[in-house]
Amino acid sequence: MSTPSDFDVAAPASTTHPSNRLPPGVALVIGILIVSTFIVFLNEMLLGVALPTLIEDFGVTPSTGQWVTTGFLLTMAVLIPASSFVMRRFHLRTIFLVALSLFIVGTTLAAIAPTFGVLVTGRIIQASGTAVFLPLLMTTTMRRSRSVAAAR
Repeated sequence: MSTPSDFDVAAPASTTHPSNRLPPGVALVIGILIVSTFIVFLNEMLLGVALPTLIEDFGVTPSTGQWVTTGFLLTMAVLIPASSFVMRRFHLRTIFLVALSLFIVGTTLAAIAPTFGVLVTGRIIQASGTAVFLPLLMTTTMRRSRSVAAAR
């Protein structure tokens, strides 16, 4: 009679086997969401580098200049939890397009901002779109993974 050893462990299923791959459409959707989420969060992080220049260009105090970041983060803090409600009521494609549109409009407004108030407004609009991307990515990934697993 033999005893189990470390060498008797079954080999994991191959990830290259066709039945273990995501369908091309699902992989494309998840890839687009990953790239979009990376871009919007990269945009959020880059502001820290630009903030001293913005404070100087708009002639505001550092405490006033921080509102560019604070307004963005406050909007995100409110809208990320609220995105769950939105995702249950609307189609994910529609949510993605609205979020992307808000991000683009906010980015454009912030880029051409003639005053500090317009810059803060643009960042808040930008945050409204950004807040949806990470929950949308996670929800879509889980839904697609579940539907692929159910199809097997």
